[in-house]
Amino acid sequence: MLGSVLMLFWLLVAIVILASLYAQREREEEWLFLKLIGYYLLGGFVLFLSVLPVPLGFILYWLLLHGKARSNRAVKESAAFWGLGVLLIRLVIGLIF
Repeated sequence: MLGSVLMLFWLLVAIVILASLYAQREREEEWLFLKLIGYYLLGGFVLFLSVLPVPLGFILYWLLLHGKARSNRAVKESAAFWGLGVLLIRLVIGLIF
């Protein structure tokens, strides 16, 4: 029961974050909300090597997509950072409980 409540909580957090980022867009872009979901998920993707979590998705974002000239760059970058932030919060909470 508690697991499903926490999953619903994190889903609502993600929706609120993505909706606020979408509202901050600099200009109209086709499929922007879906792109923000992708950047958010990429930023939060983690690979566990033994017990060490490696934020592989954010590393890939930083190496391949960071700094490229594209529309709504700040909003997309924020979505990746929010994904990483939520990942780190979930890892800390997992260590505590």
